[in-house]
Amino acid sequence: TTKGTRVKLADGETACDRSKHERQYNDIVFGGLSTDRELCGRKIDLLIRYGRDTKDLELSSIEFKNPSVTASTAIAQQCKNLRVNGAILNHLHRLNKKIHSLLAMDWIGSTGYIYCLVAHRGVYVAKLIDILTIPTSVNGLLEFENTLRLLFAFKDFILRIGMIAEHSLEERRKVDRFQEVIDVAVATPSPTLHHEIFLHQLHTVSRERKQKIMF
Repeated sequence: TTKGTRVKLADGETACDRSKHERQYNDIVFGGLSTDRELCGRKIDLLIRYGRDTKDLELSSIEFKNPSVTASTAIAQQCKNLRVNGAILNHLHRLNKKIHSLLAMDWIGSTGYIYCLVAHRGVYVAKLIDILTIPTSVNGLLEFENTLRLLFAFKDFILRIGMIAEHSLEERRKVDRFQEVIDVAVATPSPTLHHEIFLHQLHTVSRERKQKIMF
């Protein structure tokens, strides 16, 4: 549960602001013809935000699909979610260079997976951590123990990244208030935009090769 924290869960086809900003950047750099009305963020099933102003800090995107979807639809969902999380990580990395990874999930029915997206030399590398299962019978309760452990680790990771990003955002705003009035000699990280995402073993890693979440 996220009760008592600044983590906000925005569900129901919520637009991701970070993906909208990336589209605006692409239009400016590559000469796109999108109008303001056409430029909108990707719709996300569950968007995780942090802070008082929930629109400022997006931390992770999670997608859900019906268990009857085809493999091609599932892969399309995976690619979409990777791009959205890449946009989110790009913003977090610009706020604080120490934020170089995030955790995200994709679900198909009662089964999903959790992965880590890492910024590395101008590209994003996605690494599968483990499979997640929501039990549909008593027989599935044993496997659910591992899922619970991973979900609590996910929550801890989100809280830590959220606090770091919020502090960095507040510091950035302090500088912005004075930069047009006085000479603020503060080094700010240059925007580093990542437009490539590499899928690393998302389709091939077996349950026996479980990856431990490292903090």
